[in-house]
Amino acid sequence: MDTHKINLELTLGLLNTSPNKHILNSVRTIMRRVRKEAGAFLGMQLINSKQLPKGLVSRTYQVTYENCIVNLDFAETEGKYFVNSFSVGQPFAQA
Repeated sequence: MDTHKINLELTLGLLNTSPNKHILNSVRTIMRRVRKEAGAFLGMQLINSKQLPKGLVSRTYQVTYENCIVNLDFAETEGKYFVNSFSVGQPFAQA
């Protein structure tokens, strides 16, 4: 798996995504471009959600693919999404 290619695609794709577009849909669209490296989409899970002042909500999602996991931290307010950070890692081995 080429994590550099996945990181580059996510960085450029998220920078060019409108804050009005739902961020999780954007991540899935971007990851389709690197399907060879990432593998098939397996699912997503909300890891953390925290209410912040002034109507902001902080969320952390784990988006799982066959060959990698994308952890995504973002803030949401009034239908706008702002990425705080993301990381790409190896999935845990299935026992």
